[in-house]
Amino acid sequence: MVISNLFLAVYGYFEGGSFGNLLNLWAQQGVFTYVIPFLLIFALVYGILSKMKLFGDSKGIYVVIALAIGLMALSFPIVP
Repeated sequence: MVISNLFLAVYGYFEGGSFGNLLNLWAQQGVFTYVIPFLLIFALVYGILSKMKLFGDSKGIYVVIALAIGLMALSFPIVP
């Protein structure tokens, strides 16, 4: 049972099955180039600001700052 499931997973990956097609579609749409780096930078900045409590418990300010930094980071060619 495990071997047959493993075979199906490997066959689907190497033959471009539904999961492979999904990954290719995401790559063509720029998910790995823009969305994933943006989410990573946003989460890191938001987490750091939340732990520092620089503006108290105002989470809205943290979201705006993290959003601005995440979008500005995508303008530099090294991030994407």
